[in-house]
Amino acid sequence: MPTLLAKRGVNLPADGDGRLPEAAVAQLCQDAVEAAADPAFAVRAGSVAAPRSLGALGYVLQNCETVGDAFAQLQRYWCYLHDRPLFRLVQADRRACLVLHADPIEEALKRQALMEYLISFVLKLSGSLIGGRERGASYLQELRFRFPTPGTTALQGYREVFRDVPMTFGQSETTIVFASELLTQRVLFADPSLRSLFETKLSEQLPGPRTTDSASNRVRALLQKKLPGTLPSVIDIAAELAMSRAGLQRVLQAEGASFSGILDTVRKELACDLLARSRFSIGEIAFMLGYADRASFHHAFRRWTQTTPQAFRAAS
Repeated sequence: MPTLLAKRGVNLPADGDGRLPEAAVAQLCQDAVEAAADPAFAVRAGSVAAPRSLGALGYVLQNCETVGDAFAQLQRYWCYLHDRPLFRLVQADRRACLVLHADPIEEALKRQALMEYLISFVLKLSGSLIGGRERGASYLQELRFRFPTPGTTALQGYREVFRDVPMTFGQSETTIVFASELLTQRVLFADPSLRSLFETKLSEQLPGPRTTDSASNRVRALLQKKLPGTLPSVIDIAAELAMSRAGLQRVLQAEGASFSGILDTVRKELACDLLARSRFSIGEIAFMLGYADRASFHHAFRRWTQTTPQAFRAAS
């Protein structure tokens, strides 16, 4: 991979940040399509890729409890493997939508082969987690693509891979629409001990939590583990600690802390780290940390630092 990237004038950073720039990966996907002389090559390639192609992350996904948990971990760790988030998950009206980039059309066309591969791969992944392609496909309801309708040859490849799923092109966002029941489907043959083993390896790339036996620090460690990518509630964290919500709040109060205060601190630390060390846009960081919009994140950051995210990044 480094050799292929070098041919495109891209060198991996020497500062320990080994993430691949998405623009370079997109160009490699386009190169592969051209080399194969098959406009649908990226779609076909994604449909046969195995979870293990993601290395340790693939093994984490294969050992998550549910498909929804696997999607959350894919979203979370992707941010540390590449320089842009992969998708955001939106649930409404018994539908679960994986929404990919809403780029200007010029940028969407540059990323078309990569988006085709990723959509096909996510569909293959969902099937492989619960027992096979056909079972996974039964939850798929619709595909919406940011780019225009492809040519006849490419469209034939789409239909071979995506079968009878309704497809629309030229949409404002690229979106995979599932029945929400998919998220609760249990992953076959999941082994929590294997997940822990491979997640430990991946977690080395995350800001390192400092743990002690105090409830405050255990809550802090869990929040650091789940953010960015998933915003857990106090009920979620209490359940992981085998406590009731009220019981956790009483223990934290006795330690002079609160869940909201700890969450606020973790968000601040991660925000500063991502602004200083990553290439994510401010909007993407707001999304990763669970803010409803960029304005809400901007307001919180000013409260933390008395400056703006833009000014903090410029001074870092």
